[in-house]
Amino acid sequence: MNYTHLTREERYQIHALKKAGRPQSEIATVLERSAATISRELSKNTGGRGYRPNQAHRLATDRQAKHGHIYGLLFFVEAIALL
Repeated sequence: MNYTHLTREERYQIHALKKAGRPQSEIATVLERSAATISRELSKNTGGRGYRPNQAHRLATDRQAKHGHIYGLLFFVEAIALL
């Protein structure tokens, strides 16, 4: 199954629609994403000051770097160097 990460622009759309009082299901329809994607995004990235799209994008890209392909590749290179 193919999927794409939310873009910065989509996160700003989520913020604007949420601020306008739109339900998550409507936000999902507008962005052509699943309701579960919107729900996860808001759950992971809503803090004491609400949903902040710039901070949400930064945190998401930090998580991707930590757990993504680049991190795995660096671990592999370090493991080879130890041999």
